Amino acid sequence: MDDLQVHQPALTFYIVSKKEMLLRIREREIATYVWMGVLGTILTIAFNRKSLNFDVLLIIPLLAAGISMRISQHETIIAKLAQYCKKEIGPFLKKGQPPELRHWDESEALKGQKTIVGLRNIINSILFVGPCLFSIILNYNDFFNNGATSYKFVWVTSLFLTVLTIYFMIKSLSDRLNAALVKIREERKTTGSGRKRR
Repeated sequence: MDDLQVHQPALTFYIVSKKEMLLRIREREIATYVWMGVLGTILTIAFNRKSLNFDVLLIIPLLAAGISMRISQHETIIAKLAQYCKKEIGPFLKKGQPPELRHWDESEALKGQKTIVGLRNIINSILFVGPCLFSIILNYNDFFNNGATSYKFVWVTSLFLTVLTIYFMIKSLSDRLNAALVKIREERKTTGSGRKRR
């Protein structure tokens, strides 16, 4: 097989994978914006001027668990697609290219983004987990003082969903950190082998 026969399918796979990544990034951002809008609405209802209605806050963990699960799925697939583009397709695309020609995945400009990605994941975790914990804590006394079994069921379910949300946020952060660690190890191997040759 000549280089063109290998390069063209690799380029097609790369383009399709990058489009999938961009779609998932967009959907992840939309989910975050929807969450902020919904959270603002719930907080407005709970803390209106006429009366405080903390019971309404118990819906937060349910919504947070659902949205954080979607975000976690997107984060995982985004990280896997990035690895696929770099490790599996990248070598086919590099054939016949000058060594100084780098793709975005290997560019110097991208190196500073690791901190931003980690910071975004931490902020997302706070944005999702914080309100869940807040709703559980504000309704804690009612759990013991309210004799209704249905209220206790809702509170325990909200607590479980809060734990589930924490799991999804940790998984999302873990997937992104693992992808970053793989990249760092590869860079060290490349740098180490470059030093040995000199």
